[in-house]
Amino acid sequence: MGFRQNNKSKKPWDEWVQRNQDALNRTGIASIHYGTQDDWWQFLQDGFLWDWEVQSLGVEQLHALQNLLNRELSEEERVSARDVFQEIEGELARREAQSDAE
Repeated sequence: MGFRQNNKSKKPWDEWVQRNQDALNRTGIASIHYGTQDDWWQFLQDGFLWDWEVQSLGVEQLHALQNLLNRELSEEERVSARDVFQEIEGELARREAQSDAE
């Protein structure tokens, strides 16, 4: 799942980030949260990193994150990241219900 931090493993991660930079930008997630693959996986497995949480994203950003993860993660990785998927889905549902109530 996570690359060990060495020169061999950093290059594939940097290439992944570069290839997905536009999609990452659309998520609104600060680059510090995907600066290393370990940080990215901590976020994906926990739904938060340091003092930042999925709930801080806007609706379009949540959809962008959901699309990125669906496109880039394997089935096995999606299982590992199920908490963040649940956070995204729950937050989208909460906001939809909130806008319906207004």
